[in-house]
Order: sequence, then C-alpha cells, then structure tokens
Amino acid sequence: MRHKTEGFAWLDQARLARQHSDRVDEAEALRRSVAHLALAEIEGEALRGRAAASHRLADLLAEDGIWPEAMQAYQEAADAYGLLPNYGSEAAECARRIRDGVRALRSRPYDRLYLLTARYEREIRSLEVQADTEKERGDRAFHIAEILHRRERHLEAVSRYEEALGLYAQAVETELEQAHCCKKLGDLFFGPLEDDVRAFSCYRRAERLFDLMEFLPELDERSRYECTRRIRDLATDLSDIRG
Repeated sequence: MRHKTEGFAWLDQARLARQHSDRVDEAEALRRSVAHLALAEIEGEALRGRAAASHRLADLLAEDGIWPEAMQAYQEAADAYGLLPNYGSEAAECARRIRDGVRALRSRPYDRLYLLTARYEREIRSLEVQADTEKERGDRAFHIAEILHRRERHLEAVSRYEEALGLYAQAVETELEQAHCCKKLGDLFFGPLEDDVRAFSCYRRAERLFDLMEFLPELDERSRYECTRRIRDLATDLSDIRG
C-alpha cells in the first residue's frame, strides 16, 4: 500500500510541475511515480497509474530527444497497458513510438550505447525507493560502468565506478566488490587517462581490500596479483619522477 500511495503522490507532483511548465521536475516526479507503482500490487488503479506515468515520461523524453530512456519508458507503459482491458490502442501507440526511437537512433550512433544501460538505470531508480538496496544499486552502477569502459567512454566509466564504490561502501560484506571497483579505476587511470598517481592509489586500495578476503578464487587472485605488480611498477616510476 505504501508504494501505491507514494506513487500517486508523485504523480500529483508531476501534474503540478506540468501546470508550471517545469519539465525537469515533472520528469523526475514521473520517474519516482513509476518506481513506486512498479512495486505496488498488480491491480487496476496502480497499473493505470503506472501506465499513464510511464507514457507521459516517455513522451517528455522523446520530445527532448532522449530516446534510449524514452524507449525504456514506452516499453514499461506498453507492458502495463497490456495487462489492462481495453487499452490496446494505447499499447499499440507505445509500440509505434518505440519504432520511432529505433529510427532516430540509427542516425545517432553515439546515443545507441545508452540503450544498453537504460534497463540498469531503470532498475537503479526502482531500487532507490526500497530500503537496504545499496549493494544491488552498486551492482547495476558497476554493470553500467563496465559497458561504458568497454565502449571507451572513460570519464563516464570513472564516474559510474565511483558511484558503485560509494554504494558498496554503505553495504556489508562487499569488500570484494569494492576491490573490483578500485581495480577497474586503477586500470582506467593507469591506461587511457594516464594519471599514475591516482592509478597507484586505486591499485593500493584494491590490494588491501583483496587482502581482507580469506579465500580468493583464481580469477580474483590474478586480479590481486596484477594490482601488486602495477603498484610496484608505479612506485618505481613515481620515485624516478621525484628523483
């Protein structure tokens, strides 16, 4: 019941923001409404509210050209409409708008990447309205960071690894996850970002976190060894610079 109440309260906030032509506040209120209503019991009123909030959010994002998130919202709206009787035309409209998004992204390869992260972003927003979900949110942020890392969006990847690290630090028994974040950050600073001082710091922190584990699987043991090797090499290089 709490999520349903919160969801409709945020939907009211979105309507108020729309009356004041505040698109930013409206979109944020709609995101929160969808997150809560997705956790409410599956029944007519909550489903209709979720469908309406998702549909309006998708329209706002599409108008602003934010197609990856818009397509995710249109899909959520279509799914909710599909569970309701007599909403076939609305579901079909959402499906048509998803096709519009596919066409729009064909000419914007830079933005296509965010289709891969949109689902994780949505899951993070859903988890934000639930208690004690720092580890789960950290997992999603880490996945997003890995996608950005592989696609050479290095600064964006750093931001998301740091976000994941901060979330893991708020959860219990996440030393291994924190170690992997620090190792990934070290790799970015050591390689493409060419910041040996920060790389050394990240590898050192990762090594210490790995050392807290009583047992490491072979793959993690190799990661720990790589951190130790990089620390040794970087210490020599930094010593030469100071000398």
